[in-house]
Amino acid sequence: MLLVRKSSTILMLVLLIFVLTSCKLDSTSDHLPITVDFDDATTGNYRQSNILADWPNAKMLWGKLDRVKYKLGLVPSYIQIKEIDGNKVLRVNYPANVYGPLVGTQWRSNFSKVDEAVLSYRIYIPIDFDFAQGGKLPGLAGGTANVGGQVPNGYDGWSARLMFNQNAEVAYYLYYPDQSTEFGEYHYWAIDSVRVHLPLGQWVTLTHYVKMNTPKHRNGRLVAWIDEVKVVSVDSIRFRDTCSLAIDQILFSTFYGGDSPDWAPQNETYLLFDDFSVNLPVWNADIGW
Repeated sequence: MLLVRKSSTILMLVLLIFVLTSCKLDSTSDHLPITVDFDDATTGNYRQSNILADWPNAKMLWGKLDRVKYKLGLVPSYIQIKEIDGNKVLRVNYPANVYGPLVGTQWRSNFSKVDEAVLSYRIYIPIDFDFAQGGKLPGLAGGTANVGGQVPNGYDGWSARLMFNQNAEVAYYLYYPDQSTEFGEYHYWAIDSVRVHLPLGQWVTLTHYVKMNTPKHRNGRLVAWIDEVKVVSVDSIRFRDTCSLAIDQILFSTFYGGDSPDWAPQNETYLLFDDFSVNLPVWNADIGW
């Protein structure tokens, strides 16, 4: 009888600890869904005013000097709205021999905190695209959206952008407390352990699913698809140690690098983006989240 009571007490303590350390999953959001399709945009340079108008609660990410130069028109706009076959898309231009964040191609778009979300967008990579050593693509983030060697501590922030490499392979590029390097950690997209390559010369849809972990537990989840083909599923990520940290932003970040000249492309090139969407997940047996 005493053994049964002890077992019941231990079980109650375990359940209490789980309740105290778990976060209530948000089933609604004040801001989601978010869609940005550029259909109503004016062709030409995609300026700061356009970004602030199209992306909810947008905040530009650049240094003070870059901002002054941009405002004074001393640097070109690297992003433009183009009309292609009757459809308006966002074109990001990457100059030759330039690496690191380019003016106007990094911003946050914040929304109310959720514990799981799906980001998708279409991307077109030209056949002659110069992959160089690799570069960043947009993703989801939370809190301070740690990047640039700022290793998260579980209470400040995290980020899950994408990154391509010199072989046209793509990976989640994570900043999270358990990362094994000072800079982001790669989780390559693969099918049956074979890394997938980004298709060239055609539009493809990249879909990312992120689910936050129970604080201080390694049970956060990442899933991704290229079009409708699942290419990664990870369920052991510790994004956070507190319920106050969640998913609360699109991190639009795309540039070459790395932090040294050997990351720069030798030739001027570009990428096209369209149909950005962030939403709460809906169970789909075929997709399997």
